Amino acid sequence: MKEGNTGKLISHSDLLVFATSVFEAAGADQENARIVGEHLVEASLRGVDSHGVVRVPVYVQGITEGAIDPAAKPEVAKETETTAVVDGKRGFGQVAALLATRVAAEKAKKSGTAAVGAKDLNHVGVLGYYGGILARQGFVGKAYTSGFPRAAPWGGREKLFGTNPLCFAFPVGDGDPIVIDIATTAVAGFKIIQAAKAGRAIPEGWAVDPDGSPTTDPKLGLQGSMMPMAGHKGYGLAVSVEILSRILAGNVQRKMTREVAYTQAGFLVEAIHVGAFREEADYYRDVAELVAQIRNSAPARGFDRVLLPGEPEEISRVRRAKEGIPVEATTWKEFEDVAARFSVELPPPQG
Repeated sequence: MKEGNTGKLISHSDLLVFATSVFEAAGADQENARIVGEHLVEASLRGVDSHGVVRVPVYVQGITEGAIDPAAKPEVAKETETTAVVDGKRGFGQVAALLATRVAAEKAKKSGTAAVGAKDLNHVGVLGYYGGILARQGFVGKAYTSGFPRAAPWGGREKLFGTNPLCFAFPVGDGDPIVIDIATTAVAGFKIIQAAKAGRAIPEGWAVDPDGSPTTDPKLGLQGSMMPMAGHKGYGLAVSVEILSRILAGNVQRKMTREVAYTQAGFLVEAIHVGAFREEADYYRDVAELVAQIRNSAPARGFDRVLLPGEPEEISRVRRAKEGIPVEATTWKEFEDVAARFSVELPPPQG
């Protein structure tokens, strides 16, 4: 059995079987379970552990508490030639967000550009997943999402915003797309939750305590507020994402008695077809030139080479597909509890 400081190593295929089996046992049909399972495993492969398989027990909690309807089928509630709103029907966020992404692609193929919002949904996972889908089809993809208030505005200490991430994804011909997927807070919220579970300190600048003082204690950070990235700049982006993903898409109801990690306040995805602006061959030529300039630029001290946005995740994906995905001890214990509850077999550790 291979184990290290990060816990057990599990193959991505075994984790997919485990995740889909758990969701089906919890009431999802095969399609919903597959969509969510594939998304979570892909996130873990890419090293985005805060949005990966660690969420399996979290989503089970949401189902148990009645917040997630695992069998829900989202549908388009309103649409024009270039826009639409998807009703998630309180189901898995990944299922609703994937439908919104597909609708945006279909409309952008005809009209050149499209924007689709989604409401009444739960946690959508990694925004880069949806941006990557669009970029691989020749679209510039953009996505935004907001969540339960965890972050204070610049100059404040009261929780008003979620981590409010945003994504930009650009097609690069035969290569992997350029994917920028960032929270507008200093860090993704679940990373602080994971640090609290593991008893690890967090870097200063991630959060403030209830009194508004900087803290390295994740528990005090959760009691207090997360901080925007880059000060007032991150704050401005957070406000923008809040309006785009929550208010514009019609997600106006957000009253919750406590913070949970399976909720989402809104989602918006945009698709822009490259061919609507210029000859596609010219676009790909110029993007290839930019990529070459970036990759051939001189690295700073302490760096071996300059990487493109999204490239570290691709490197992680290749390595973890071969070596396995690390599952920390605290998450493994939660896996054991879920497996026992639903009579599902645990994934075997590698080695």
